[in-house]
Amino acid sequence: CLSWTIDAALETVGLAAKGFAETGAPREKWIQRILKTAQAPVFDGWEEWRHTLLRQAAVLVDTGSEGEFYAVLDRLSDRRWEKFQDAPRYEKQDKTTRYHILRTVHGPEAARAYLEQNLNIDEFRMILIREDMAAGNYAHAEQLCLERVEDARKEQWHRPDQWEHLLYDIYQGWGQRQKLIGQARFLTLLGDRDFYQI
Repeated sequence: CLSWTIDAALETVGLAAKGFAETGAPREKWIQRILKTAQAPVFDGWEEWRHTLLRQAAVLVDTGSEGEFYAVLDRLSDRRWEKFQDAPRYEKQDKTTRYHILRTVHGPEAARAYLEQNLNIDEFRMILIREDMAAGNYAHAEQLCLERVEDARKEQWHRPDQWEHLLYDIYQGWGQRQKLIGQARFLTLLGDRDFYQI
């Protein structure tokens, strides 16, 4: 399957980029080649792979090349708008790539601030929740998770989703026994058979 070949090639790019970053080898020529390739028409209609290529190369970005990466992302965004391709998934891909660049160049604190400004993207919210759990900040993790849970519970036909399960994990890590019991019962009543025995 050709898609497996492309995935393998992109993974190889990521490994090579990581190797360049770790050894401090000259990278400018490599960066220019990746930026040129990412803008090639061959990726038209395959935006996810285009952004995967840029994200794999994000470990190479420094203050000198940061602007070049953003300029490419801006051009790609303009091109999609010109073709009336303004779907939310493109915005998500763009912001996710920017996050990886920002984290490499400016560190985790700046990256976290960016995530907090873009909580409409579920992957970003999930990263923040996982970071909060790892840091023992369960109250904030619960708040971020409940915002998504409450939206889902407004639906007439609500099924267990990742946020309901994550809320259970938060209460378990936090040691909030009563909330844990309540969440387990709630998941059971929603039909999640994995929680019957619990």
